[in-house]
Amino acid sequence: MITSLFYSNYGHIIYVAALCPAEFNIGEDIRVAILSVPEGDDKLEKYPLMFTTSESIVINKYDMIKYFDFDDVRLENTAKEMNPNIRVFRVSSTKETGIDELVEWLEGNINEKIQNLVTQLEH
Repeated sequence: MITSLFYSNYGHIIYVAALCPAEFNIGEDIRVAILSVPEGDDKLEKYPLMFTTSESIVINKYDMIKYFDFDDVRLENTAKEMNPNIRVFRVSSTKETGIDELVEWLEGNINEKIQNLVTQLEH
């Protein structure tokens, strides 16, 4: 039995024929927007739909923040103005930070979705 399926949309930042992948519901239960520090902190303003429809934002390559003009506090504040319930995770795989919190949040959300489905099936 498959309880979790992860789908990655490479090129999530690219608009093709004026359509953004965030405009399409592919049946997902949890939507996570991932952006990396080298991409810049202006993506919320450029692609607001992606972030208003997501439950969380993962800022990856966070260990590189000292090398880029990236204001993570401004990004988080802007994200919360657009979507008050959004969670922001700062993740660095090289320093192994933020990963545990992200996994814990994902597990909690997945388990909640499974429990809700089980409850629905029982009734």
